[in-house]
Amino acid sequence: MMKIRFGYGLDLEIVDDVRPSFGEVVVGLKGMLSLLESQLGLAGSDASFTTRLVQYHQSLQVSLNSSRFYHDSFQADPFASTKALLDWRDELYLSGWNGQFKSEVPSRLKDLEDVEKQAQGFVEKGEGERLQQVLRQLEQQRVQIAEIELVDPLELLPPMWQKVISVLQEHHDIAIYDMPSLQNSCTDKSDLGLLQKALINSQERADDASNKVQLSGDISVLIVKAGATAFSASSMSKLLHHAQQVEKAGDFCLLAEQNGASLDAALEYEGLLRLGFQANSPWRPAFQVLPLCFELLWQPLDPKVLLQFLNHPVGPIPRRIRKSLSQVVASEPGIGGERWTHKIASLLEAEREADPKQAKKLEQQINYWLHSERYQPELGMPTQEAIKVTEQLSQWLSGMQISFEGKPEVSLYTAALHQVQELGLVLGDLNNSGMTVIDREILRHLIEDVRGGGTGLVDRVAEVGPDYPAIQKAESAASILSSRETIIWWDCHKQGGIRKSHWLPVEKKALAAEGIQLWSEQKQLTLQGRGWLRPILNAKKQLSRVNYFVRFDDN
Repeated sequence: MMKIRFGYGLDLEIVDDVRPSFGEVVVGLKGMLSLLESQLGLAGSDASFTTRLVQYHQSLQVSLNSSRFYHDSFQADPFASTKALLDWRDELYLSGWNGQFKSEVPSRLKDLEDVEKQAQGFVEKGEGERLQQVLRQLEQQRVQIAEIELVDPLELLPPMWQKVISVLQEHHDIAIYDMPSLQNSCTDKSDLGLLQKALINSQERADDASNKVQLSGDISVLIVKAGATAFSASSMSKLLHHAQQVEKAGDFCLLAEQNGASLDAALEYEGLLRLGFQANSPWRPAFQVLPLCFELLWQPLDPKVLLQFLNHPVGPIPRRIRKSLSQVVASEPGIGGERWTHKIASLLEAEREADPKQAKKLEQQINYWLHSERYQPELGMPTQEAIKVTEQLSQWLSGMQISFEGKPEVSLYTAALHQVQELGLVLGDLNNSGMTVIDREILRHLIEDVRGGGTGLVDRVAEVGPDYPAIQKAESAASILSSRETIIWWDCHKQGGIRKSHWLPVEKKALAAEGIQLWSEQKQLTLQGRGWLRPILNAKKQLSRVNYFVRFDDN
């Protein structure tokens, strides 16, 4: 039987003195959902947001008429509208909606109910639908869980999560424990102790202005202001080096929710061990090939895009060929001129002398990627042609996978291949639904969605060494569950806030009458605030925050 610690923001690496033993896990919302689905024998859902976006777009399109509240925005920008409405739909399901209303509701909700007749069972399940599926299965089946410790108060979690935890407690005899409330780790009269005490008191008396404290400047609380991350990263790397050599590194925690990879780069530059921060990016060279290849297919051909394609580190045409052609384009922008034609002929002739079979393949590659038909952006290209582009790119990326097998780079090409294949699938869905022509803006939108946040660098993992004790790192404030002597909050600034509710008062009232309880903005803010308090309250001797002038007002 499992013992679980469960809380918001705990899907990342955590800082905790309690090390889970066999049968014990620490999970956030994503991890808990996957665990329950696994124990209940449910398939879950591995569908990407882009796939769900296209599916819901088709449902909105089928239900569209001039009376729909989303008609004008959908006509102006169909996929931006679809993205917003899909978020609305997911929010409703996470609040307990089943796709129908029992009584009369305001017009926008009625429109969403009508769309749901097309969408339900067609659009891949989101988090709320998956949780509802878990709830239904819990009525028939038991899970192998003995106890759950809640890191956050149950009433602050999304409504469907509250229902799931309540069912586990009431009908499955699972013990539910609340983690001790937030406490101050510094009990002396230092600035840090006074700050922590004031913050604890403010949780109990939010409107009490007397909680304000005057800090003496005893360096137990440091706020470091820098012009940019690059300026502080070098100094921070020296401080970490000192901590590894002189202080107890195990009692030293570095929190970097953003730009941690910059700090790792500074550590590497100083000859020190990386901590293993990852910075996901869609701009890895392998990921840029997809948008570049499609941008080549529009009229008029953009010479800058052509040069980018030819000078790019990787591409479906061999680099030596692209480099030679880029020199021609640099002196004579465009393609099809005398120098361009002569250069291609000479390159192919040299290739034929070395390998006639390879020369024929190279000629096909050049013709396909550089001499294919181009289309007017406002009129669009045949969707079937766009699908063929993804098929050609998939073939090239599969070859790159084989070439880099056993090397770190293979993960980048695997991720790039998945992006291209996903785009091909959604284009196929659109083509089958009747969208036989796709314009440039929609295609760009889809490419951006499938690229997502990208991936981290494949060769920038955490390092260890015999002379350097490990320093604990954290990438989420909420993940610091135990106290440390020193906590540095690097690149500390306001994270993504809570979006203002888009529901009208009359809609909220109607939803409440249907038993649909929205996750309130106040609860979301409180939950987010609790996460921000953890690094501050868990510092025992010193808390340092590194801010930047450009964002200092955020703090």
